[in-house]
Amino acid sequence: MPNRLSVAWRRFRGDFEGLYRPPLRRRTTYGSVRHVLDVCESLGVVHPRDLTCGLVSRFSSRDLSGATIKGQLGYLRLVCSYAHFCGLLLRSPFDFRRDWSRRDVVPCEEAAVRRHYSAVEIGRVLELASAEAAVGAWSAGRLEALCWLFALTGLRRAEGLGLRCEDLDLVGRAVYVRCNRRRGLKTHAASAPVPLAEVLVPVLERWVRRAGCEWLFPGVRLVGPWTGGRCGSRAGDALRQLGERAGVSGVHFSGLRHSWATHAEGLWCLSEPQIQRVLRHTSVRTSRDWYRHPDLLNLRAAVGPIDFPRAFLGVCDGGA
Repeated sequence: MPNRLSVAWRRFRGDFEGLYRPPLRRRTTYGSVRHVLDVCESLGVVHPRDLTCGLVSRFSSRDLSGATIKGQLGYLRLVCSYAHFCGLLLRSPFDFRRDWSRRDVVPCEEAAVRRHYSAVEIGRVLELASAEAAVGAWSAGRLEALCWLFALTGLRRAEGLGLRCEDLDLVGRAVYVRCNRRRGLKTHAASAPVPLAEVLVPVLERWVRRAGCEWLFPGVRLVGPWTGGRCGSRAGDALRQLGERAGVSGVHFSGLRHSWATHAEGLWCLSEPQIQRVLRHTSVRTSRDWYRHPDLLNLRAAVGPIDFPRAFLGVCDGGA
């Protein structure tokens, strides 16, 4: 891809990055700008005129959380506006549609990506993980602990895979998410203790005794966290394959986080501030608008006991 980039794009990118390079802006902002430009190039942009509506649609279709897509679209809007200002783009695609963060711009084939799983589906995945771990294989025990931890805490992928054993406080029923030499955090608010459900503690206790490494989820060589590997042997691959064996398609880390938020409201009846604090979002609105989804099974269970007194109905019928 780099060899195909036009001179106009290279010059445009250099000028645009210069507007955000420290000390003019914070390093985190500069890093976000560079990341968005890299994504543009990976999606086929080789000239500023390629900043089209189709690019924005593909940009929005990636398998990321809605909040992340919305934040990155803000930087993409600036890229398009600057290209228009420089005369390299006839019109910004954001002039056509203001709210590209809405999910109805996702192509049909991508719209099928599941954002959350029902409580029954997650239960099947966890049950199968425990059954396979009971056979005694080390890798199966690792997958069981990983699956249970993500499903019952709502941790982000990098947060969970980058945990060390010392980050667990099983007595205090908490896991401490914090920066370390192999893993940074998405936001400052992400560095905080996350409570552990009682049912999760024995699963983690069994695994910690077998891990054999300072990292909670080490790779097979026990020299670092399970953050890489060959295609088919990565943590995300193992999680997806476990879901397929349990009859649940498309299981991924982001979906488990969305599922936790959804069931925290509809199944466990946690309040909005409690959900926000466990997920460590900067505002209640992020948890409410992007991570909680309608779940028919939860709604059916909630309205199941609803009824009216028969005597009351009889009085009303008689009066009519």
